[in-house]
Amino acid sequence: LSLPGGGLICEAGPGRLINVAGKQIMISVNGGASWRAIGPPLPFDSNSVTFSEVGHTVYVSHFTDTKSPQAVMKMSIF
Repeated sequence: LSLPGGGLICEAGPGRLINVAGKQIMISVNGGASWRAIGPPLPFDSNSVTFSEVGHTVYVSHFTDTKSPQAVMKMSIF
């Protein structure tokens, strides 16, 4: 398992992993052997990533000192 960009990783179904590398959401469909970018770059460096099977949705968030409408973002995949 090699992680591009760090340790933010979550499972997204059988054999699928989601990782955030800087401002880019990455997906692996082979258990982490290789990765590819999905979606546009994020407007921030993420502090967390999670996947919801309902709607096949990835949620990313970041910490901020000010109120931000983009503190949590979601993207439907698959």
